[in-house]
Amino acid sequence: MKNHPIRLNDGKPVNSEHEFLFEPGMTVKKDFFIENNSSWSVYYKLYFDNVSGSLSDTLEVTIKYGDTVLCSGTPSSLTRTNITAAEEMLQVGAKKTLSIYFFFPDEIGNEAQNLTLSFDM
Repeated sequence: MKNHPIRLNDGKPVNSEHEFLFEPGMTVKKDFFIENNSSWSVYYKLYFDNVSGSLSDTLEVTIKYGDTVLCSGTPSSLTRTNITAAEEMLQVGAKKTLSIYFFFPDEIGNEAQNLTLSFDM
């Protein structure tokens, strides 16, 4: 594997295709990490890119570090231009375990059946 100064989950997906079939009211939590292997402390921001699928405006996503919310919204709204950098720098050699929560709102009914979501983070 190529050595990157900033590693996000070793390049592995946070969740994989067909891993979950969401139902109204369902929340899925997945942990992942960000690690700073550079020679400088850095500010970082996590955002969604290459978002596609009708669930991009339906699912509610929250990314947290412990109890601190780093960002929250729908995948289509959590873009590079809409997200600010984390307030706390990622120190040299630091590795943080973050959590991403996907929530399927209760009020979404059968019209969301067979809808998909794809993204890069």
